[in-house]
Amino acid sequence: MEKEDCKFFYPELSKEGKERTQIIINKFGDQLRELMNNTVSDFTRNLGCEIVNDDAWIDIRQKTLEALCGYEESERRNKSGGTYLGQWWTQIRAKIFSENRDKIINDIILDKEKEIEILKERLQYIKNHL
Repeated sequence: MEKEDCKFFYPELSKEGKERTQIIINKFGDQLRELMNNTVSDFTRNLGCEIVNDDAWIDIRQKTLEALCGYEESERRNKSGGTYLGQWWTQIRAKIFSENRDKIINDIILDKEKEIEILKERLQYIKNHL
């Protein structure tokens, strides 16, 4: 009998194997999310200790803009003459929307469904009382 080389081939898992594998993946995902949340939380808690003056706040704001929109210092100076005039909010909102599109759309749909329900109730009230 020839030995099967599984270096580039993985045998199909059974239904139970797939379920157990998915449980492991989900646990890992949960642990990874918790680790990321804790890291961000620790970072923001420690950040306050590092900000000692206005220049530090300006630097953090600029680094945030660079991270969100890819703007560099030279572009900021060219666009705003060295001061921030709010001209990037459109791009910042677009970036936030693109990264959270599904959640935002779902929230809008839920809001509109609730608004429709309220309007239906008002319409029914008006019909009943006229």
